[in-house]
Amino acid sequence: TSRVYDPASGTCTTLLRGHHTRTVKSCDWAPDATTLATASEDGTVRLFDTRSGRQVACLDGHAGEVNTVQWSPDGFTLVSGGQGNNSAAGGEYLRVWDVRAQACSHALTGGHTAQVSSVCWAPGGLLL
Repeated sequence: TSRVYDPASGTCTTLLRGHHTRTVKSCDWAPDATTLATASEDGTVRLFDTRSGRQVACLDGHAGEVNTVQWSPDGFTLVSGGQGNNSAAGGEYLRVWDVRAQACSHALTGGHTAQVSSVCWAPGGLLL
């Protein structure tokens, strides 16, 4: 379970009830602040409506733990990073997600030889 807090009062404003089965490693707010993405050791990225606390999507496709997640500036795309499959071509450590389709649009391979622990978009959202 994840929670949204009001830092001014220190109170929990929303309880995000989802189905992560292991530790949440990272989270990021959508640019419009209505959705929170969470990355977990269970290999999934989950999206939550921050007003109701309901899970609205589960993005599954990493071969192992997901360590990091970040929204693109346009709010329609996510990138997640974690453990990959150790294929000879380089594991699929990074995934780009089309949020509207709730599907992986790109599995970025090559270059990484170990898990990714952090990822971010360049200003403007054209590069990672």
